[in-house]
Amino acid sequence: MKRNYGIDLIKVIACIQVIMLHNFMKYFDGGGTHGVKLFSQLVYLSATSAIPLFFLANGFFVLNKSNLNLLYWLNKTKKIILVMFIWLFLYSLKDLIKDHSFTFFRYVKGTIVEGIPLTSTFIHFWFFWSLIIVLFFAPLLAKILKNKVSLYILLVLLLLISCIIINVFSYLNGKPVDSWIYQPFRLYNWLMYYMLGGLIGKFRYRIEKIINKYGKMFFLSSFTIYILFVVVCFILKGCMGSPYTEYNYTNILLIISVSMMFSFFACKKDFYNHKIYKTQSLTMGIYIIHPFVLKKVYSLFPYPTILGSLAVFSISLFVCLIIVFIMKHIKYISKLVEL
Repeated sequence: MKRNYGIDLIKVIACIQVIMLHNFMKYFDGGGTHGVKLFSQLVYLSATSAIPLFFLANGFFVLNKSNLNLLYWLNKTKKIILVMFIWLFLYSLKDLIKDHSFTFFRYVKGTIVEGIPLTSTFIHFWFFWSLIIVLFFAPLLAKILKNKVSLYILLVLLLLISCIIINVFSYLNGKPVDSWIYQPFRLYNWLMYYMLGGLIGKFRYRIEKIINKYGKMFFLSSFTIYILFVVVCFILKGCMGSPYTEYNYTNILLIISVSMMFSFFACKKDFYNHKIYKTQSLTMGIYIIHPFVLKKVYSLFPYPTILGSLAVFSISLFVCLIIVFIMKHIKYISKLVEL
């Protein structure tokens, strides 16, 4: 498959949204005014599409590869685990020098199990475990997509229905059903987005014809549904018993809007931009290091204000870009920000 510059743009957008998520969630329980909290919650919810977009993008490419086999999964898994463990080991050495405590295994556990004390710096590594799991199913799913499209669509529909039921029951129950399952293992969610990405890739030329004819209407519809999703989640945020948007990934409004937005960018051909292409190569590195940077920058603005939250976000994003850009140009070190 040729390089898709629309997906490069999607990766950049999703990367920015991840920093938005992890920045603005800090202001929910702070000592700021009611206005600061409301602003932070709205911006936070507006970034919900980040993780679904990453899974859609991965599924789009991987599930439409030719000759996909278990060896691909093994090689990819080794690379992901190596990068993760090097970061965890280096941070553990820092703890060993500073506190005389080797925390490597605690950090490993913290990437899977939520709530482990003093491991929040690496909680975002859950995504890599999820990616390893869905990649394990990729050869089989790619074979079904290629040879039995009807069965593939049926599986996607079953996963979609499961997600909708879980989301509705979470609201009715007053507690997220997803909270009973550690984030890496919410496969009904990740496989659904992953397989949707593969399906969009399979029919990308048909979708391209629709977008060429109804592009503006298609994009405006997806954007409107996404805004509706944000508004609904904001209004009903107390009904599920949790303010965190990770429990909204099963929301039907999000699934529809994100799938439409992804299709628009992935199947439209006129998105080439040299700066976007260069920036997307930094996205995985930014994802890896952004909690370290946020933690340091956040300490510079101890009083929660709207301007302060925006400053932390903007400075953190800029610093992450610079650090990863430099790391990418240093031999061997570059491997720490690539997957």
